[in-house]
Amino acid sequence: MSRTRRFLDGVALTYVNQVFVMLVGLWLTPFLLHRLGQHDFGLWLIGLKALSYLSLLDIGVLALLPREVAYAKGRMAIGEPSSVVRSLIEETTFVVFTQLPVLIVASVIAWQMMPRENTQFRNSAGILLAVFAIQFPLKIAYAALEGLQELGYLGTLQLIGWVAGLMVNVGLVAMGHGLYGLAFGWGVTQAVLSLGAIWKLYRSYSEFAPFRLRAISWKKYKGIIGSGLWVSLSQVAQLLRTSDFLLIGKILGAPAVVPYSCSGKLVAIGQNQPLAIMQSAQPALSELRVAAERKHVAQVVGSLTQAMLLLSGLATIVILAVNHAFVVRWVGATQYLGFTLTLLLLLDMLCRHWNVTTIYSLFAFGRQRHLSTVAVIDGALTAALSCGLIMVMGPIGAPLGSLLTVIIVSLPWNLRVLAKELDCSFADLMKPIVPWALRFIPLLLLLGLLGTKLLPANYLFVAIGSVVVTALYVGSQWKVFRNSRLYGYVRQQLTFLERPVKEPDLVTK
Repeated sequence: MSRTRRFLDGVALTYVNQVFVMLVGLWLTPFLLHRLGQHDFGLWLIGLKALSYLSLLDIGVLALLPREVAYAKGRMAIGEPSSVVRSLIEETTFVVFTQLPVLIVASVIAWQMMPRENTQFRNSAGILLAVFAIQFPLKIAYAALEGLQELGYLGTLQLIGWVAGLMVNVGLVAMGHGLYGLAFGWGVTQAVLSLGAIWKLYRSYSEFAPFRLRAISWKKYKGIIGSGLWVSLSQVAQLLRTSDFLLIGKILGAPAVVPYSCSGKLVAIGQNQPLAIMQSAQPALSELRVAAERKHVAQVVGSLTQAMLLLSGLATIVILAVNHAFVVRWVGATQYLGFTLTLLLLLDMLCRHWNVTTIYSLFAFGRQRHLSTVAVIDGALTAALSCGLIMVMGPIGAPLGSLLTVIIVSLPWNLRVLAKELDCSFADLMKPIVPWALRFIPLLLLLGLLGTKLLPANYLFVAIGSVVVTALYVGSQWKVFRNSRLYGYVRQQLTFLERPVKEPDLVTK
């Protein structure tokens, strides 16, 4: 199976999964808000965000594994034995198991720090921490399959995991178990993902699957940890940058998180959609680093950037037009924080999506040190700006602080380094973007304002408005897509886009 086909399969399954999560999430939020109350639901949102900080204890080793497996697979294509992949996975397994005691101790400390006045929240958090520690080493199989580009299988597995977790969530919450139901549902999802990945790795890639802990030298151990630390720094910065729930909860109180979350729900959904492109492409980019010329890689990166912005632009323009009507109908007017907040959230999302293409591309070239440096500055500046702006302006300060940081610091810095890595100019990187932007910006402002002012708060009108805005956006960008290299890549895989070939006339007159 070609890299392009694996990529498209992974993107397709990811989108199926995200559509499911979107539909379920839209129904689940008012369900939980009604049964848990605004305070407990706000605590749950904050707790899930805080849990992500424990993931930093892997020192970035698991985040590096997909890329390293893809590198090793690329070396196999030029004659190296398949044992290089198994050795890599076994060595990573050894490193992860040495980190497990630290994770367990940190989980116990985190649980002891939970507020004792809310027993249910404290015990539910304990369940989350226990599951997190147990499945931590089991993530190795999932990361290895990402590097082997088993993206279609992983997408299916995610869908199954979400369905299983949802059934437990809804059932236990409906029975009155509150936060315990959410904790057990989350645990079921994690179990399906980990065990399903292990089964696939040993069934389909037995030649790569680890069968023992491969002890490594101290020098090599330090090398792995050292490389992972740069990734871990990037993860710290990412958590700082996405600490809006924590900052709003701390400054304005837990109940204030709920309207902010509801106002940005569609934005959060749209934020995930284009990311599937780069997540699915990253293993292939890592392999191309070994197997292709820089000129070809630059063309691939340009096409990926254009695909990212085309999809991100679609999400931005549709959400801006329908968000007011949707939130008012979904959870009530009191949970909607206004057009300006929505616009800032979307502009930040759009710029971050553009920046993501540079991050994944630079990561494939092994530039994690640069990425970590930029990410730490970005995260610290975003957190500081957002904190100050929230105190002055309220929730609107969170997306404004993030937006100012990405357009001033992260994006221009990463683009300059990417141009150098690809041996091209800054203007070359901008070529696929300018035609899209010239059509997108005026249409965004026009349709966003019209939709916010005129669209009734009704699901039917929201659906109709989404279709109309999508059609107008696609019509405005179709020529951009047809004239791009991206169209050529897609047409090779989707036969209905190919031009018909005239058959010879075999009938003699």
